[in-house]
Amino acid sequence: MADIEQGGGTLLRTWDEIARFLGVPVRTAQEWSRKLALPVFRVEGRVYAKRESLMRWIDAKQKEGSIYLNRGGA
Repeated sequence: MADIEQGGGTLLRTWDEIARFLGVPVRTAQEWSRKLALPVFRVEGRVYAKRESLMRWIDAKQKEGSIYLNRGGA
């Protein structure tokens, strides 16, 4: 699996992994990074995100009405 454990949280290491975690297309994740301060960071040209940070961001953005994600599953 491409995830690695980093300081007690799982680190996602590509836009594809980040988008898959969010359940959106890669372009949407990239747009949210630019427009809605999606919590990603870059090191030497690579993008990373912590699952824990993304979950907190999702909760905050859904509460303010900026995004809607149906993460309930079937």
